[in-house]
Amino acid sequence: RPAVFCRFASCNLWTGREPDRSRAICQFCDTDFVGTDGIGGGKFATAAELADRIGDYWPEESAENRMVICTGGEPLLRKDIFDIAARATAMGFYVGLSTNGTLIDEPMAERIAAQGFDYVGISLDGLRETHDRFRRKAGAFDASLAADDAPPTGGRSLAVSVDEKGLITATGVLAEDDRPELMKVA
Repeated sequence: RPAVFCRFASCNLWTGREPDRSRAICQFCDTDFVGTDGIGGGKFATAAELADRIGDYWPEESAENRMVICTGGEPLLRKDIFDIAARATAMGFYVGLSTNGTLIDEPMAERIAAQGFDYVGISLDGLRETHDRFRRKAGAFDASLAADDAPPTGGRSLAVSVDEKGLITATGVLAEDDRPELMKVA
């Protein structure tokens, strides 16, 4: 299904600059999210202006299949993420949120649920030891699982990718040994 990926600059786990990657908390990100010069990028005065720009990418004849994924960086750092999602929803978009999960506590989970995102993806990079090592943060695995169990995801949305070799990861670096157990978790 075609989608617009709205990649927001800024992340709570690293600066987005390659020279800083070795000191970053997380090694996952494969996105150049520094700046606003990407395709369709820019600075928008309001959430409505940004949502309208996203809407411009869809021909009228395919309006019933419109989909946008809010990602980053980390989209939950944006104070207006819920306004952007509300406007996109009102425009008939299927709206997804793709997050590293580290900012989801009970109040944030309630805000996400109240917004009614159609999809909430929380990254999981492997089992406890692998995920914590990859994210360079002790307890990151448990925090991701706790965020996934909170509303609105209810344990349904861990984003686990399988590459062409059958390795579970978005970047192809995880050990194949994690695969059977990780599938049970997800």
